[in-house]
Amino acid sequence: MPTHIIVHPGGAHLDEVVAAGLICWQEGALPVYRRIPTDEELASPRVWVVDSGGRHEPELLNFDHHQRGRDEEPECAMSLVARHLQLHGTLSEMPWYPAQVRIDVMGPQPLARELGLPRLPPELDSPFEMAICRLWAAGGTGPVAEDVVSMATAMAGAMVE
Repeated sequence: MPTHIIVHPGGAHLDEVVAAGLICWQEGALPVYRRIPTDEELASPRVWVVDSGGRHEPELLNFDHHQRGRDEEPECAMSLVARHLQLHGTLSEMPWYPAQVRIDVMGPQPLARELGLPRLPPELDSPFEMAICRLWAAGGTGPVAEDVVSMATAMAGAMVE
């Protein structure tokens, strides 16, 4: 049984918030830490490592997308975890999901250019997304507050139910 989740420190992004929420929705409540994983944690099948660690090894619960090549299908930590949890098909039916994958992989400016826009309209910035990412990052490199993880878990559950 998994013991905890590790996500990258620094700025928080929706992909790791949703990924951790999906994990907790399926696995039950787990503590989330915002720090670099140790070699022991990367080697453990009991520790989820999301959006960090430089490895995509589902059998060891490692879900980093940063080492993927430009010629590979765009994936972010959220989509890798969703595929592993067999939720990718359900989430792919929602218009925001593929767009969020592309925003995480490409960044907002390249995506805007791809869409023929000078920039993504600020009206697309969700105040909920910005708020939960700020709350997620508020603990610095320490644990994410349990109530924030609970909020992400409830949000993820509502998306797939």
